[in-house]
Amino acid sequence: MEKSFPDRTQDYKVSYSLIINKSPEYIFPNLVEVPHLTDQEYKEGFFQFIGIPRPIESNLFQENGTQYRIGQFTDGLALYETIEKQVENRYVNYKIDLNKSQLRDRPTDKHILKGNNFEFVNIYYNLSPISSDQTKVTLSCDYKITSKMNFYANFWAKLVIKDFETRLLEAIKVKLEMQ
Repeated sequence: MEKSFPDRTQDYKVSYSLIINKSPEYIFPNLVEVPHLTDQEYKEGFFQFIGIPRPIESNLFQENGTQYRIGQFTDGLALYETIEKQVENRYVNYKIDLNKSQLRDRPTDKHILKGNNFEFVNIYYNLSPISSDQTKVTLSCDYKITSKMNFYANFWAKLVIKDFETRLLEAIKVKLEMQ
């Protein structure tokens, strides 16, 4: 019966915001190139327990006039992210290039990340100053799902992405506020 329904493509967005007690000028470089996050700073949760890797750090590079970073994760996952747009101390937008990324030899990476059902469209940070030493930081992810049951696929995608955004920003907050 499921095969009788056509695949549909839908756009989705997940965002998470928090306040970091530092200025945008201090925070921004640490979002563009995320410093090494220790186990004490990054609090793992259910999704790491079941095998979803956690971020470790990202390193910035430039090649032929293009800025990109490679996000390093546990279990050898490395995502190649091109910086599409950047407004110093306010906004940065990334596009993940899965063809240049180093994926794990796991069914989840091959089926979800390299399959035709899920696509990261944009990942971006917005920084909004609150005071001289407080900044609202928002991490957002725009993505597409193409399936016969988008409601179900999005239920899980939203949970995983929201968990990722929350844990990453909270770890960055802990790291930056301790410095």
